Amino acid sequence: MFFKVHENGKKKIIAICDSELLNKKFEEEGLQLDVNERFFKGESLEKRDLIMSIKNILDNEDISSFNAIGEDSTELLLEFGLIEKESILKIAKIPYAIIVF
Repeated sequence: MFFKVHENGKKKIIAICDSELLNKKFEEEGLQLDVNERFFKGESLEKRDLIMSIKNILDNEDISSFNAIGEDSTELLLEFGLIEKESILKIAKIPYAIIVF
């Protein structure tokens, strides 16, 4: 999975996505999901390392939003208790979740 932290003033925007979805666009009923490299491509991490990075960010940083695209990425947010299963949306069968703090 890819993990990227964007600086937004004092707050951080977190982006994670499943690696195989990077640089792809998904469309359904006028909605579009664009998994662009500029926003999502950061460190390529295995799940264990990504969990440690997320824990560190949650414990030490002021976050404004968290963006996750893909089965593995949204599942990780569920495991952390950051979202409920009902919060996961889909476009063209690709799950995604956006959390605004």
